[in-house]
Amino acid sequence: MATAYALRRDEAAPAAVAVAVEELRERGAIASLRDECTRLAAAMRDAGWTKGPFLAPEWLAIYAASLCRDRDDARLGDFRLLVAHCAGRLVAALPLVAERRALAGVPARVLRSLSDDHSQRFDLLLDPACADDAAR
Repeated sequence: MATAYALRRDEAAPAAVAVAVEELRERGAIASLRDECTRLAAAMRDAGWTKGPFLAPEWLAIYAASLCRDRDDARLGDFRLLVAHCAGRLVAALPLVAERRALAGVPARVLRSLSDDHSQRFDLLLDPACADDAAR
């Protein structure tokens, strides 16, 4: 099940660029967005931002398989992938784990990074050319 929200820049901005944000809940979404995620990771590296294998879709797929439930209650939580598209092009992706836990004894739902104690790095995949629009 995916939900989408349209976010718009300030009305005073000269060019109102619509960014659509969608929540994907299937781990297979990583594979379906592989080429676009690889493009974002390369653009981040070229801009001097986060580097290394930890933004690769293959790495994210391994961690999703390890940490997220897919008919296995022993895993930590449910997979969530927040993606932002601008003019039909992926400009941001944020893989998360949705967990239910108690915080100070109160039941809570928590979204956390798709990482664990052994992860060397975790970051948002973000197109440097669209960073301002995608982050709004």
